[in-house]
Amino acid sequence: MDESGGLSRAEFLVLQEQLIALRNRNYELQESLQKKNQEIATLMSPKSDALQFATKLMNRRDKEKELVQKYEIQLDTLRMKLTTQEEEFRLQQETLLSELNKVRVHRREVRCFAVGLLKDDDDACDGGD
Repeated sequence: MDESGGLSRAEFLVLQEQLIALRNRNYELQESLQKKNQEIATLMSPKSDALQFATKLMNRRDKEKELVQKYEIQLDTLRMKLTTQEEEFRLQQETLLSELNKVRVHRREVRCFAVGLLKDDDDACDGGD
């Protein structure tokens, strides 16, 4: 330093060179950091792609599970309807057979009565239908 409290020319040049060197080093470090960040992004990209693919597969699986559950519910509902319809059909069939037997018995009784009136004989109904 000189007597006036300022820097000498030599000291100023040394400080200026140090400042330039530090700026250059700062630019180099920034460039290096940028390259490292790009490298990290590049390395993470395949992992990110794999993660996205896995996520899509999991979402698809979840949707398929939901569809399977929905179809199982529909299938159970249809099975219950079919069981109910089969039971109703069986009851209708039993009712029809019962009614048919009643008609057959009534027909036989009417026929016996008619034959009995014509012949005035109670043994006329011994022969079948």
